[in-house]
Amino acid sequence: MSLVSRVINSALLKNDLKYGIKSLRVVEGIDADIKVSVYDIKTGLKANANGKRTGWAASIIKLPVMISTLQEIEKGNLSLNTKLKKDSKYTLEYCDMISTLQEGTPVPIKTLLEYMITASDNEATNMLADKIGVQKINRSMWDLGLKRTMLGHLLCPNVPRYTSKFNPDGSNITCPNDMVKIMRHVYDGSFSKLSPKVRELSDKYLSKTNPFYLNKGVFKKQKIKAKVGIISDPKDGNDTHEVGIINDHLIVCIMLNKINQKRLKENKSKKNTYSSSLNNLLYQSSYVKPGSLEETNQKNSCLDLFFGQEESYFDDFFMPSGTSTIFNELMDTIGLYTNKTI
Repeated sequence: MSLVSRVINSALLKNDLKYGIKSLRVVEGIDADIKVSVYDIKTGLKANANGKRTGWAASIIKLPVMISTLQEIEKGNLSLNTKLKKDSKYTLEYCDMISTLQEGTPVPIKTLLEYMITASDNEATNMLADKIGVQKINRSMWDLGLKRTMLGHLLCPNVPRYTSKFNPDGSNITCPNDMVKIMRHVYDGSFSKLSPKVRELSDKYLSKTNPFYLNKGVFKKQKIKAKVGIISDPKDGNDTHEVGIINDHLIVCIMLNKINQKRLKENKSKKNTYSSSLNNLLYQSSYVKPGSLEETNQKNSCLDLFFGQEESYFDDFFMPSGTSTIFNELMDTIGLYTNKTI
């Protein structure tokens, strides 16, 4: 793509993203703080709509934790085999894999990194972040140019909050432009300030992920490495984000903050029924002999329950009202300008 074409297409994409967001609010009646940023390493195409605007980061804040941990390993302060002990003070949700371990169980950092990125394990995140130091992680990110990203606290209750001029209440915040930038540090060699080893290990963990929302339209069957972030907040609205790289060159971050909860009440009964059925099956399966026919039958029952639902059901279950529509609209728009390069 020539310089003139890149500049023109970047400007057109930016305008179309802004128009798409406005249309989603006015025509579709969607109430959310919608932000998006795009960068194509191959062509130099870049655009954003509200890309500098910060919001609660949810689990995409785990990317800075991963990078900072790998930097400490490179410095020789830690190793992938260094073991940290499971401590219930780090527990946020008891369903997290690390949270189910016996107190004091030693867990290698390489395992914590994998659970944090692939399963979004909160306790693994807290163990790593506390070991590195919250403020050290922030300084590391600011040194990489992520000036509007900040880890304000660990992901568990009763912990200190760190504040700044752009983060006065000590929340975990970021913006799409910063998340695109951190992915460029991993995948764009001409841009990155990270060492080849840190980039290689970062890609190793991201390569084990699957997209939740970026695989829309022309991107449905593409290779996507992505980190999702979700916060369920019935008071202020949900947050749903995803940042990823498509075919190792097209970086996209979409952040949806404060999505309204119009269907919260009508979905509540449906969610409770599904959760109760799944929990019952999981409870039963914990009492069967591993490798037995009974265990196989229990696993098949769980799969039938999970995959036997219509796609629209899971849109309701995992996505607050309008989320799927927003991702479809924005990814279709991005695809118009990048489908020749994917």
